[in-house]
Amino acid sequence: MAASLTSEHAKKCFNNLTKLCSKKNNFIDGVLTRGKVSKDLQEKFTKFPLNIIHKFVPNMKEIILEADSHPNETDFLLVKDFIDKNFNS
Repeated sequence: MAASLTSEHAKKCFNNLTKLCSKKNNFIDGVLTRGKVSKDLQEKFTKFPLNIIHKFVPNMKEIILEADSHPNETDFLLVKDFIDKNFNS
């Protein structure tokens, strides 16, 4: 996701994913990491009212620029730690 992992958006996404995954699976836990916003999606943001594609966020351009350096080593370590904790016991 492009948003900060400590943002309200990240918390909401994680909660929604938890509910979605729990419906048909034995959901244990999950991990979110940051990632780039594709050039295609960035272009769509400029062509349509933002509310059609994604809820309006005043600092969307800033978030997209900040996310451009992701995934990075920290993101990969988050995933590695998650796997080690949950699957390599």
